Amino acid sequence: KLAAAFGTFGWSGGAQKDMEELMTKAGFDMQPGFNCKWKPQPGEMEAAEKFGYEFAMKIKENLNK
Repeated sequence: KLAAAFGTFGWSGGAQKDMEELMTKAGFDMQPGFNCKWKPQPGEMEAAEKFGYEFAMKIKENLNK
């Protein structure tokens, strides 16, 4: 199963790394994630939407295999 971590972070950004490690150990096929610092700016929101769409398309393609 495909997985990716995404979200915002404050000072260190450690939560995404921790989530990726946990999901990898659980057997997920980790894909590159997405994050931005603090509150997303308009360009980052657009990038997040693009990330979500592209990730959904990867899942759809994977289901059809």
